[in-house]
Order: sequence, then C-alpha cells, then structure tokens
Amino acid sequence: MEGVRPMDEKFEQHSVAIERHEQQIKTLFARQEELDRLTQSVNDLALSVRGMVERLTSMEKRVNIIEDEARSRVRTIWACVATGIIGAAIAFLMSNIFK
Repeated sequence: MEGVRPMDEKFEQHSVAIERHEQQIKTLFARQEELDRLTQSVNDLALSVRGMVERLTSMEKRVNIIEDEARSRVRTIWACVATGIIGAAIAFLMSNIFK
C-alpha cells in the first residue's frame, strides 16, 4: 500500500499544478482582453484628438482671416482719415492762395 501512496501524492501534486496553470492561463486571457479594450480606447482617444486638432486648425485659420480683415479695416480707416486731413490742408492752402 505504501507504494500506491507516493503515486497518489504525485498525481495530486500534478493535478494541483495543472489547475494552477489553468487558472493562470484564464487570468492571462482576461488580462489580454483588458489590454485589447484599453488599446481600442487609446485608439479611439487618438482619433478624437486628431479630429479636435483638425477643427482647432480650421478655427485658427478663420480667426487669422478675421484678424487680418480687422487690421485691413483699421488701415483703411487711417488711410481715409489721412486723405481727409491732407485734402483739407490742400483745400485750405488753395483757398488762401487764390483769395
């Protein structure tokens, strides 16, 4: 009977080791699924950020156009004011010369 006992112990040890390995494999598969979900989430986030950057670039271009138009208006106003002042000065001089 004693010869049978070590065999049962070895069988029991192997069964426990196999069960532990099976549990580890299940855990690894669960972690792999978590990593796959995380990878997909990171990819979705990257695509979202790319879209935001594209929209931001578009908005930046539009803001630059608006700012350029505002600067152009200011230059136009100053040009009109300068032309008016110069015209008034010339008119004043001409009226004093031809009196």
